[in-house]
Amino acid sequence: MLLAPTLILLGLLGPAAVYQWQQGKWLASGRWILRTFSAHAVNGVAFIGVSVSLLGVSILWPPAVVLTFMSAVAFLVVLVASVNGNAQGHLPIGLRAQPGPDQQGSSEPTDDDQRRAG
Repeated sequence: MLLAPTLILLGLLGPAAVYQWQQGKWLASGRWILRTFSAHAVNGVAFIGVSVSLLGVSILWPPAVVLTFMSAVAFLVVLVASVNGNAQGHLPIGLRAQPGPDQQGSSEPTDDDQRRAG
């Protein structure tokens, strides 16, 4: 019986991660997804999280399977739109490709530089 609440809580991490990325936090996890998968996967994190949460809800309330299916279709729509559009442009600001220090005009260390140094 712990499977449903676990899925619901794990799924809520998707939208929470997107919110944190927009705030400039949890960027290491977003960069890992970018390196390991793609920018399209980062764009779909919120919808896959909602799908996992709704899967947990559907264990408790079977009619929620319809909502789970609809969220999975929405996830696929987001992926297709990301592939057909500008995936980098839809990423949170902190996860977008940044120009080098010579092009940026500032040599402030990034989060990764600070982590390696300290």
